[in-house]
Order: sequence, then structure tokens, then C-alpha cells
Amino acid sequence: MSIMQTTLREKGPYRDLSDLTRQYARYARNAAGLGNILGGVLTMAMYIVGLTLPLTAAGRVGLALVPLVWIAAKEMLRRAYYQRHGRVTEVPSAEERRWHVILTGITALISLFILGSFFLGGRAGPAEASPWQQAGYLAFVLALPVLVWFFMRTTEEYLVGVLLVCQAAVLLAGGNYPLSWQNAYFPLFAAFAVVAGFRQHRAYLKLERQLRNLGGR
Repeated sequence: MSIMQTTLREKGPYRDLSDLTRQYARYARNAAGLGNILGGVLTMAMYIVGLTLPLTAAGRVGLALVPLVWIAAKEMLRRAYYQRHGRVTEVPSAEERRWHVILTGITALISLFILGSFFLGGRAGPAEASPWQQAGYLAFVLALPVLVWFFMRTTEEYLVGVLLVCQAAVLLAGGNYPLSWQNAYFPLFAAFAVVAGFRQHRAYLKLERQLRNLGGR
């Protein structure tokens, strides 16, 4: 029997039991911990590689897979590491659900705008992009709202996830985000995700110690 299952069934004098359970449940949805750190690191890595290295077609395709690798890695960490003491499902608040719907809706509108511009102007991505490159660009643009809805449920995940997918789209189209003050949000958002992830992971380690103490009593 897992520690969390034991803890949930405990009917002893632990007044903070429900609070510990709520904290643990956050890591099923609203706290990614190491996943956020990984997202921030990959965001900056993609940005720097796109700026500094001459990329072949194969290299661009490889970099374009980074967002999907990040999503798979953070979800695996969430299930196999942060919920390894027992699965607990977190029920999002009305405000969290509303905010998630708003972010997904805004992202969908932007994607539709890009798609409409393509059909009206006949081009997507950098001006020199080939039809195949444009197709790759549009595939990521259209997939973004779906990825946001299913896998980018928090502010940290949304910020770095959108940047990763946007970079993948531009790289597939043969371009890259240039070094400029207008792109200062890359290091800012990446740092925000790393700091948030570090705090969440540190909180989880403390929580895990408390759960082990309860499970051993």
C-alpha cells in the first residue's frame, strides 16, 4: 500500500492531513517542479542554438521535436515522480478553469489569424520558406491551442510551452528568433519557469518528508 493511500485512510490525530493531501494533489496538475525547470532550460537552449549555429534541415526537424519531448518528460515526471506515493487527482478551482479557457481561447484566435493570413496571402513563416517548410510551420501553429488545452495548464507551463512551440514552428520554416531587446521575454520567461520549478520541487521534497513521517507512524 502506498504512503499516500495509507495517509488518506489515517483517522488519527493528524489535523494537517487534509492540507498535506491538497499540497500533494497540486503536483497532479498545478505544480510541475522539475518539468518547469526543464522547460525554462530548453527554451533558452533552443533560442541560443537558433541564434548561433548553422542548422541543417535535419537539425531543424530535431529542434522542432523539443516541445514534444518536453511535454512527454514533464508529464512522465508528474506521474512517475511527483505522484509515486499514490495517485491523487486535483480538482481545479473555478478561477483556474476560467483562466485556462481564456488562455486557450486567445491562443486559438491567434492561430486562426495566422491561418487566415496564410490563405489570404499564400505564405506562412519566413519569406524564403518552401511549401514543405510552410506546412511544418502551420502544423505547429494549428497544434498550439490543442497542446495548450491538454498540457499547459499553469502560467509557467504556458509561457515556456508557447515559446517552445513558436520556436519550433519558426525553425521548421527556416528562420529563427533574432537577438533583440524585443525578444527579451525569452530569458525572462525561461528564468520565471526555472525559479517557479525550483520552488515547487523544494516544496515537494519537504512535503515528501512529512508524508513519510505520517506513513511511518
